[in-house]
Amino acid sequence: MTVERSQTATPTSRTVPVWMRYAAGSLVSTVISQIALVTAYGLLNATAAVASIVAFVVGTVPNYLLNKAWVWSHQKVSHRRLVGSYIVVMVATNAVAIAMTLALDACVRAHVRAATPRTLLLSLAYVTSYGLMFVIKYLLFDGLLFKKRPTARHAVVSHAYDG
Repeated sequence: MTVERSQTATPTSRTVPVWMRYAAGSLVSTVISQIALVTAYGLLNATAAVASIVAFVVGTVPNYLLNKAWVWSHQKVSHRRLVGSYIVVMVATNAVAIAMTLALDACVRAHVRAATPRTLLLSLAYVTSYGLMFVIKYLLFDGLLFKKRPTARHAVVSHAYDG
């Protein structure tokens, strides 16, 4: 009896390319978010809360589209379920990041009066907090939301009988 194994990638050989594509998509959305944050906070004098929320919303759309197209394009999950789950993960992790940004803004406002250094410090806080959330989101997306489930084709074990 011969057992035929599927030709699927090992978890390690799949992780590096997925991680790199996820990092590239996150970099693109981070740049977009940073432009929105600095524009809203530094140029338009929005509060840190408004600027952070604007940056989150502006960066989330390209982040979703890039992750779906570049990183986890193999998924056959229903679009409604995918978007709903994605929004829950993004809102939860971004709420933590925004709270961290607002906490730092409160400290900075008490000690730094000039607008440019305050904007740069807020931008740094925003990027740092999102850096922490980057890993958490990857683990949630790859492990739960976009987890590659075995298909019937990969689960098949064929038997050949030697005659």
